[in-house]
Amino acid sequence: ASVGADCDHLSHVWTQAAYAGITGLVALVAFLLGGLYESYWVLPVAIVLLAIVMTAALRAFGSTHDTIDAGAATLGNSTRAGSNRT
Repeated sequence: ASVGADCDHLSHVWTQAAYAGITGLVALVAFLLGGLYESYWVLPVAIVLLAIVMTAALRAFGSTHDTIDAGAATLGNSTRAGSNRT
């Protein structure tokens, strides 16, 4: 993904590490709940838990679209309508 986005690979890994960590932590919790309860309901609970935790993390630590657009325009990679790129 970093090559296709013309992004430095280590920067890409660094920015995606938090998302991978959150997903791994929720998977560990789901694994432990699955072992304790031995129920098929653990999977839907884990999916909802992942959605809630990821949404909270994005709201707390994520960047806004304006920040992303400003960075893309600075690099000359903006694909928004009305862009000054030719």
